[in-house]
Amino acid sequence: MATRKRQHKPRQGLDTEVMREIERQTQKQQEIDNKKKKQTLVFWLIIISSIVVIAVTITTISLLLGLVEW
Repeated sequence: MATRKRQHKPRQGLDTEVMREIERQTQKQQEIDNKKKKQTLVFWLIIISSIVVIAVTITTISLLLGLVEW
């Protein structure tokens, strides 16, 4: 008599646990990525703002010096 091998069906609970863990890790990674993007944006905003402030200061000083020479 031939013996049949039993087929193991995956448990539903295990699949949902694995899916929840994958979703949790994906969400955590997205939060990390969003934080990095925000930090990069803030960095460049500070750099650009600093350049604008320096340019305005230099322009103002040069205009004032030009008026003093008149």
